Amino acid sequence: MIHQAKKNSTRYTVFSLWDTYRAAHPLYQLIYPDYNKQFVNTFLEQFKETKRLPVWELASFETYCMIGNHSIPVLANYFLQNENLDRVEKNLIIESIEKTLEAGYSNIAQFKKGFISMNESAESVSKTIENSIDFGALSEISKKYYPEKEYYKNLFNPKTGFFQSKIANKFLVNFDPREVNFNFTEANAWQYLFGAHHDIDGIIDCLNISDKKNNKLRSKAESLEFKLDELFGSSSEMNGRVQADITGLIGQYAHGNEPSHHVAYLYNYCNRNDKTQKLVQQIMDSFYTNKPEGLCGNEDCGQMSAWYVFSSLGFYPVNPITGTYQTGIPQFKNVELFPGGNQKMKLVSNKNDGSKWVYKIVKNNVESDNEIKLRDGDKVEFLFSNVQYLKAKNSNTRIGNINDVLPYLEQGDDVFIDSTSVVLSSINEKTIQYTF
Repeated sequence: MIHQAKKNSTRYTVFSLWDTYRAAHPLYQLIYPDYNKQFVNTFLEQFKETKRLPVWELASFETYCMIGNHSIPVLANYFLQNENLDRVEKNLIIESIEKTLEAGYSNIAQFKKGFISMNESAESVSKTIENSIDFGALSEISKKYYPEKEYYKNLFNPKTGFFQSKIANKFLVNFDPREVNFNFTEANAWQYLFGAHHDIDGIIDCLNISDKKNNKLRSKAESLEFKLDELFGSSSEMNGRVQADITGLIGQYAHGNEPSHHVAYLYNYCNRNDKTQKLVQQIMDSFYTNKPEGLCGNEDCGQMSAWYVFSSLGFYPVNPITGTYQTGIPQFKNVELFPGGNQKMKLVSNKNDGSKWVYKIVKNNVESDNEIKLRDGDKVEFLFSNVQYLKAKNSNTRIGNINDVLPYLEQGDDVFIDSTSVVLSSINEKTIQYTF
């Protein structure tokens, strides 16, 4: 069927949403909100015509390239940062998301059972994680609890401390987190360990539970810091299939592909903003140059550059849905942003040659934490020191929901003759009852 766009309306194309939902669209919303509104209107007009939101639309043709339904977090980010949306537009956005998640792309039907099994689909781990992100976005704007936003936890193996593929409710054996295989999208288990970036607190809970089950007594912050240190400090060697997108390596971190882009900022969640600043500066210096092939990976319709623009300003949207930013290390002394012709935002710093760390952030004359939210007219000051780094006022003490995580088969054969011994386990502390 051929559809005709409304007269005097503008349609846009080639968003590469698997990539651009992470930082490019949040950047448009911050700096060019009028353009982002037109992008959102394009999505909504396509929904009216096809009864689902676009995945990877190219010149009026849906390619269904990549996984997830990531026009959803773009719409949710727009929704949450526009307080004056009328009820009709709000309802249309929510309806478009709900209908898209009912349409079934990205193995939603299998996902709705708790997770996608590796015998049901390739890239089952990545799809489970990224479908959870889309339900997390719906949960944010609808103010309803969707348990699906936490289904990614059903693939967390506390024995190994990684998200792994399952078959018949049993984790795949002979697991190597460095292996690039068809259970992940352009990545390995290291690069998807922090993939559920709508719920960093939930990931931290999983890591801490894994430590406890392996008799490693660490606080939540220590569990996170240890895993991040291991990620960035390990060998960059990988095995399995060849994947050209995995480039820009620091340990197992791969800046050349999008699933890793927020990870350097996660040190903020364990009160080690100095490590965030050090890594972000290293990435900017090493992987962005003004030479031919100056990017370490595919530009992907603006996402690679959006990471740099955000990071050079001094912050980044770890959670691309909520409109909040984790702070890093700015590269400029003075920046003025003019979002949509409204009041300008001012970003200033006292950075000089030899300045080492941002140690204090002041927003509108009030000292801020390492998580900030920005509005028209805000002024943010980044104060540098050679000896101190920014420390959070409150360490991470939030508790995620692990009570609804499915048990898994730790021992036992799904195919057997006569009998088999079955042992179930779970990452939560609930008692497992065996019935016949």
